[in-house]
Amino acid sequence: MKRMIGSSRWLAGLAVVGAVAATVSTGVLDSNAAVAQPKASVSVAGHAGTVAAVKPAVAKKSTVQMSSWEVEQMVAMIRQVAYPSTSRMVEVKRDDAGRSASLRSITIVGDYTLSASVSADPNGIKTGRSNCKADQQHPEDGRNCKTLLSRSTVGIWLRDFPAQPGRQTLELAARTREGGTLWMRFDNYLETADGTKVVGAKWQDLGITKTELLHAAEQSELTVYLG
Repeated sequence: MKRMIGSSRWLAGLAVVGAVAATVSTGVLDSNAAVAQPKASVSVAGHAGTVAAVKPAVAKKSTVQMSSWEVEQMVAMIRQVAYPSTSRMVEVKRDDAGRSASLRSITIVGDYTLSASVSADPNGIKTGRSNCKADQQHPEDGRNCKTLLSRSTVGIWLRDFPAQPGRQTLELAARTREGGTLWMRFDNYLETADGTKVVGAKWQDLGITKTELLHAAEQSELTVYLG
């Protein structure tokens, strides 16, 4: 997963037993000023002379930054995954410059985070497989990895940490329509206000499933058909 960097905006809202509402801002419009036209030589009433050519200035069509649209899709995607967990409060962070979004959910059974990002790297799924295989071959590193789904267009991996009972991550990598990689990650190892780390809710206890991760990624309009 990419690290969340760059400028960001925070959105916060209260959730009422299974529903969360928030407003996300639209993208930044970009336009270019028209370039001044050169003077042209013309003849007026039989007299030659040089006057400024009269031509209406036409500015380039404004476009919404691609990253803003991507982040809108990722915010909706992680909210969709978080919906079944009956959150008491949800806090969403979006980073348009970094092409990423994250969500922290507070629930009765514990807290967790969901994060998403888009990378131009076309080999993200291959990297995810390699990382999981490395964890399996080196249990001394303290991570157990299990492959939950492996296709040419998407992969999902579950990790637990024997030294920290209950701690787990759930990670998805899917091919985007532009040929890059969409990452989504569930993590229940969180930092509290005083700086200490605690283990939160397990994804199985929150109603989150690998099928829901798959559907949310595909419905985001960021990915190819995932099957």
